[in-house]
Amino acid sequence: MTAIPPGPGIESRARAAGDRPGRLLTQPRVVRRGLGFGGSIGAVLLFCLSLTPSLLPRHWALQGVLSGTTGAIGYGAGATVGAVARTVWPRVPPPSTRAWHVLIGASGGLMVFFVLLGDAWQREVRRLVGAEQATGWSPMLIAGVAAIVFAVLLLSARALRLGTRKLAGAIARFSPRPVASITAVAVVTLSSYVVTQEVVFTGFVDAAERVASAASSVTPPGVARPDSPYRSGGPGSLVPWDTLGRYGREFTAGAVPEEALAEFSGEEAMEPIRVYVGQDSAASLEARVDLAVRELERTGAFDREVLAVVTTTGTGWVNPAVPQALEYLSGGDSAVVAMQYAYLPSWISYLADRSTVAEAAEALIGAVRDELAEIPAPRRPDLVVYGESLGALGIEEAFGSLPELIAGTDGAVLAGPPHTSPIWQRLVADREAGSPVWRPVYPGESVQFAQDGTELSTGERPSVIYLQHATDPVVWWSPQLLYQEPAWLEEGRGPDVSGAMRWYPLVTFWQVTVDAVTSTTAPPGHGHRYRESIADAWAALLDPPGWTDTDTAKLRTVLARIP
Repeated sequence: MTAIPPGPGIESRARAAGDRPGRLLTQPRVVRRGLGFGGSIGAVLLFCLSLTPSLLPRHWALQGVLSGTTGAIGYGAGATVGAVARTVWPRVPPPSTRAWHVLIGASGGLMVFFVLLGDAWQREVRRLVGAEQATGWSPMLIAGVAAIVFAVLLLSARALRLGTRKLAGAIARFSPRPVASITAVAVVTLSSYVVTQEVVFTGFVDAAERVASAASSVTPPGVARPDSPYRSGGPGSLVPWDTLGRYGREFTAGAVPEEALAEFSGEEAMEPIRVYVGQDSAASLEARVDLAVRELERTGAFDREVLAVVTTTGTGWVNPAVPQALEYLSGGDSAVVAMQYAYLPSWISYLADRSTVAEAAEALIGAVRDELAEIPAPRRPDLVVYGESLGALGIEEAFGSLPELIAGTDGAVLAGPPHTSPIWQRLVADREAGSPVWRPVYPGESVQFAQDGTELSTGERPSVIYLQHATDPVVWWSPQLLYQEPAWLEEGRGPDVSGAMRWYPLVTFWQVTVDAVTSTTAPPGHGHRYRESIADAWAALLDPPGWTDTDTAKLRTVLARIP
């Protein structure tokens, strides 16, 4: 983004010509006028701050979008401050040509300096998270993308302002000018909200759902229908293979072979059970839950040592490390059930409809618990639940409180919970003094938090385990970042968070938002990628007889090979 030398502002020309203030309200150029002095200062400052490091490394294209967006916000903030200053001190002369030249020269040098410094910061962030150092950082491309984004946002804002003034002028024919201005602002604001929320966002969600639904029907390369009756979609299954969806087919086809389990443990193993019900497998949530329970009965899942209910992400995806780790730990004496409740990616589902995941989690877990209640306690399998990202939020909202979660299951693993997760919020707020928010210590042994899993206590068996990375923007993103420094920066930071990262109003919010876009492409153990640590979590939660730390380390090696 480069500073654009403006022509003399309409306000300056009007003052020089002795125009009355009233004419400035009716005859200004709104869209085609040059940049303002205060707005330009704000744009340059926020552009430079947008290049500072955040949680994860950024691609040059995303950096350009981020810098253009924050630059436009900075322009609006600077222009507002300038307008207030002119109102309070109306006799202050407008910036001189010399002042503009100084601003342009200083801005150019400052932006070039921060772009180059941003490259060094990105290299440090990549080193901390173990990413490749080939960044593809391109100052010219960043500046080009930022300039385009800045121009589009600025022109859009000015077009709205022009529309507001014209509407106010029309209303002023029938009412006093102050009333007309207030009415025009209210009408444009309300209209903008309705168009954005009901037309643009709703249309985007509908289009995204159609695309996601079509993608769900595609079978990934290398995935074949299982030939085992212990898998949904296999021989004798109540769930047709073609209704499982993309991620359901991946899930059922990816069970660890019995031979591999026996080789891992050196003992006899069983063939594990995997049950999955897709969005197209039944017409309603109730019907899908009923189908899942009947499929569990068909496969003999209620006779296994451990039964895991996994609440999927928005698309129906299940982290492959979750069932694999459980199967290795149990020697195949396990059953894992999951159910698709939507097609949309988690971040869209999170923004559009968070109630669906909670309803799905509550319905499936409740139905499984009802079946288990009919089995005598000595023969009843351990019921454990797993949720990741939106799935973690769904499980928390389904139970509502920590006592209910502990009482309703034999254990829970929740990975990367969003900041709105109700139980997580209370646990973090009640953590022991001195423990950092990215790795809180909760009084007692019932709840444990871990970043990479290896720090989990080997003492009393926990009831709930949280996996959360210090660099996971899904966990740390919140609207409060706009105006408040977060505890994960204020009270100390995780080992993979850059020491150069600072909180800046407005800027950090957009930086972490961009981080969330790329969070699932970060190296495992960072960002929103949970893999090897799942071995430690299941081992600590289930504490299988004869299992050792050496076995856990061996399992981590196996999980690390998952693509």
